[in-house]
Amino acid sequence: MEAAVANTLSSGEKVLVFSCGAFGERFAAICKAYGVDARRVDVPYGRAVEPDLVRDELAKEKGKDGAKAVLITHNETSTGILNPLKEISEVVRESGKLFVVDSVSGAGATELEIDEWGIDVCITASQKAWGAPPGVAIVTMSPKAWKAYEKSDLPKVYFDLATYKAALEKAQTPATPAITVYIA
Repeated sequence: MEAAVANTLSSGEKVLVFSCGAFGERFAAICKAYGVDARRVDVPYGRAVEPDLVRDELAKEKGKDGAKAVLITHNETSTGILNPLKEISEVVRESGKLFVVDSVSGAGATELEIDEWGIDVCITASQKAWGAPPGVAIVTMSPKAWKAYEKSDLPKVYFDLATYKAALEKAQTPATPAITVYIA
């Protein structure tokens, strides 16, 4: 989640964070730590974020001073809520905003069409829905997300995704990976 924020946003930029549990709250906390102006839109625990709510909130964020991105959790582990991501994706795509999705407990367990749905950054990891030991993080970046990376002014060293991309192009990793998880 932190890598997604650090690689695509800049200090002072506005974003919308839709939260229906602890991991939505974490997205907002990460933004705050990096100086990103996160406007958190909360729904009660136990309820999903509805596409109409996303549409209504995006309508308030028009113009050059509006939110640059929408951040949301696909499956909120803390409350067991599966957000209607396909429908929300349609709304975000219409807005042209960068779309960042935490799917750590969704990917591998429920439908997720990253490219087809227009998700710009998608985060997952080995330890939840994939049913593997912890230690592998998976982050996808669309061409639009890589353009945002070029403009991002946030500090990044360990989480610099360009380092990982360069290593991937050589069929390498930038550091020692979690070998036991790779083999599992």
